[in-house]
Amino acid sequence: PDADRLGIGCYHDGEFVLFNGNQTATVMVDYICSQLAKQNRLPKDGWVFSTNVSSDLPLKIAQSYGLQTFVTLTGFKFIGEQAKNIEGTGTYVFGYEESYGCLIKDFVRDKDAIQAILMICEIEAWCEANGMDLIDYLDSIYHREGYFYESQENVYHKGLEGKAKIARIMETFRSGEINLDFGEIIKKEDNLLKIAYTYEENKVLTSTIDLPESNVLKYFINEILLIKGTFDQFVANNFIGISKLITIAAGVSHAYNCDSPDSELKYWSSLIPLSLPPIFSVPLRYANI
Repeated sequence: PDADRLGIGCYHDGEFVLFNGNQTATVMVDYICSQLAKQNRLPKDGWVFSTNVSSDLPLKIAQSYGLQTFVTLTGFKFIGEQAKNIEGTGTYVFGYEESYGCLIKDFVRDKDAIQAILMICEIEAWCEANGMDLIDYLDSIYHREGYFYESQENVYHKGLEGKAKIARIMETFRSGEINLDFGEIIKKEDNLLKIAYTYEENKVLTSTIDLPESNVLKYFINEILLIKGTFDQFVANNFIGISKLITIAAGVSHAYNCDSPDSELKYWSSLIPLSLPPIFSVPLRYANI
């Protein structure tokens, strides 16, 4: 009702394919950066902002164009806050979150679907002029940058008993060892303590998180996957985010080395979601504490 979020579907190969918020942000960032660069209008002091449960792919694209990036807590008010903070020293280029919200021009300090609708229509018109649709465009980005896949699950615990259970779950993650059935934890961010832990051989490095306190834990997991046949070895950087509402977000990204036609890319992309169930199994294992 307040026109702040945009959901899109693209008619592709005889069916409508729905974009998630991260995918919409991906095509927007890529288009905005590429077009500004072609026009020699890409600001050298430009910034792109995201939240800590959103995909890193748009940030990767922005960085490839020399833009600075910053990740805030969940909530678009924090992106609006950062837009204000860079006034006079930097140029706002784009901000997004995974829940279908983005902001193109920062004269509005919140996610704005009116701007987003105009932008996605311009991108679709550009796609049509270049003999493709939005899915083709997104696939071309995956082909260049690697495939990114995200998903989310909510675990509900109601009432006072549920509140106490959520507190126990968060404390278990915060203070205990997490047992993985795959990969290893290479970094943990604790937004309540405002400390990031990086795990290296025989030592743990700590750094300060320059964000407001929030009961959020985020784990970065390094996992090597081998898909036999069509593709070579992939390295996946996965994360698990756990909030005080026990919303579990997980994402995987895979870089690959093959000159694959579109059909092979689609085959490869269909395999990546198989990586997420074991990731989800870790936090869900503790959900009944």
